Amino acid sequence: MIKKIKDGLMTVVSGLIVTMVIAGLSMGIVALLPVDFVGATVVALFIGMLVGNLWTLPEQVKPGVQFAAKRLLKVFIILLGASMNMALIAEVGVQALILLAFTIGTAFIAGKLLGKFFGTSSELSALLSAGVAICGGSAISALSPVIEAEEEETTYAISTVFLFDMVLIILFPLVGQLLGFSDQIMGFWSGTAINDTSSVVAASFAFSAGAGAIATTVKLTRTLGIIPVVLTYGALQSREGDSWQQTLGRVFPWFIVLFVGLALANTVGWIPEELGAPLNDLRKFLMVTALAGVGLKTDLNTIRTVGAKPFLHALILSAAVIVVAIVVILGLIV
Repeated sequence: MIKKIKDGLMTVVSGLIVTMVIAGLSMGIVALLPVDFVGATVVALFIGMLVGNLWTLPEQVKPGVQFAAKRLLKVFIILLGASMNMALIAEVGVQALILLAFTIGTAFIAGKLLGKFFGTSSELSALLSAGVAICGGSAISALSPVIEAEEEETTYAISTVFLFDMVLIILFPLVGQLLGFSDQIMGFWSGTAINDTSSVVAASFAFSAGAGAIATTVKLTRTLGIIPVVLTYGALQSREGDSWQQTLGRVFPWFIVLFVGLALANTVGWIPEELGAPLNDLRKFLMVTALAGVGLKTDLNTIRTVGAKPFLHALILSAAVIVVAIVVILGLIV
């Protein structure tokens, strides 16, 4: 019995080591880049996909890779709560809340309609909407286990949102300068219409330091949207005929409850400031490791079967949010 447990632990450890090596390599690559325009999570996802599809993974490492892709991802989401500060809402003000209500509403309503038009699965449609509406890969990763999305759908959504961000990093500063936007307009626009945090920072600070400061604050406030979105989808996952225990488990996935608890604790100041940096480093490493596991488990042939229609779905969705954001901003500020 003891030997069986020991062997099981060794298979998990061996797979974890593989994902951690990819995570360390990804973080090293990003650290060497002259400009912070891509996160280590995306690099780890692509390295994992490359390794997993070029070589057949040994059976003994697969349990550890599965553990990283599923369990570590949930631990990351829990710790993400420690970085949330709901007091940011007061700092950004009513204008930001109105803007975020329009953009998040647009993303999920348009996402639902586009999903029906293109025949996108409800899970992939929800992931794309969350990624575009809230915070790219983090929102997709948080929502994925709640709606029980397939791994290839999660990978497809993260990859697609990342590709759009790479284009927006270049376009946003150019468009802002061409149209003579102020720092305030540019900051609000970047913070609400670009997805990943690193991409928001890259695009807004390329315009100006003032725009960058506003965009970062708006983006962090926008990230709080993870909480109601995940809880709402958790409630929708409850099925007719489920017992109250099953329904409770779906409405309140326990790792999300812990996430909300840490967010509230951080807001009221119960998490010491000196823990901020270590928790941030641990959280980042866990997410990069988890995405390395997702990449290793992803079969590119399966992703190809998802097809081009979901890409068009995501493209139109992203464009809709960009347009709605700037229209609302100009109406609020000008």
